[in-house]
Amino acid sequence: MGNNHRLKDNNMLTTSVSRRGALGVLGLGSAAFLAACSSSNSNGNGGDSGASASSTSTRSDYSGEAKIDKFDTSAGTYEPATRETPAKNVPKPIKPENMNENSVAGLYSSIAFIGAALQYALQTGDVSLIKESAMSDEDKERTLSGALFAELQGGKSWLADPKIVMNFEDAKPKEENGTYTWPVTVNVTRGEYGVHDGEVVDFPEEQQKQTQKINFTAKYDNNKWSVGGFYETGGSDSSASHDTQDS
Repeated sequence: MGNNHRLKDNNMLTTSVSRRGALGVLGLGSAAFLAACSSSNSNGNGGDSGASASSTSTRSDYSGEAKIDKFDTSAGTYEPATRETPAKNVPKPIKPENMNENSVAGLYSSIAFIGAALQYALQTGDVSLIKESAMSDEDKERTLSGALFAELQGGKSWLADPKIVMNFEDAKPKEENGTYTWPVTVNVTRGEYGVHDGEVVDFPEEQQKQTQKINFTAKYDNNKWSVGGFYETGGSDSSASHDTQDS
């Protein structure tokens, strides 16, 4: 009963899910809880070598999961979070070389890096990569002002296994008057539990995963991409919590 009360009162671990876009579901802009970014394959915690940002130059079909494949692992061997300690030596995403190209490949890489940056922040509390990403200034400000990262940066709160898997639904984005639109399905997983100020809160199974469909919007200006739409209203399927795969 104490845990249930904690879930309701603690902003970081609150379980309410809104229909306010990918990061609305995660709670970055509100006081709700944000879950994650990129799959384990995408964020460097080991995984396969599927299509990724580094291999986009020869691709004609970008549908499927957004991935990057370069990470800084110099911190040491990755250790997943436990109920006693946060994750250690989390691989740090490295910006794809083509991220600022005025091309579909560049846009793909920009979005993939945003996902990796968000997940890295969720695992470590380090928001520096979000600041360096192609997320639009408006969405970036809203994201970084959220209560969750303030909690995570304190070092006394963490999530069991946060992930966001972003899957592009179309082979390429649509373009109209310089604005690109790309529909994406975002599968959000926050793990079985969270820790807040040393207290473990177990999440009910139905609250561990969510799916959100959104449209990313992007423009190329000043030699870089600006990607928005993270908080736009979209279709949320709470029942899709069982569809997310922890690959």
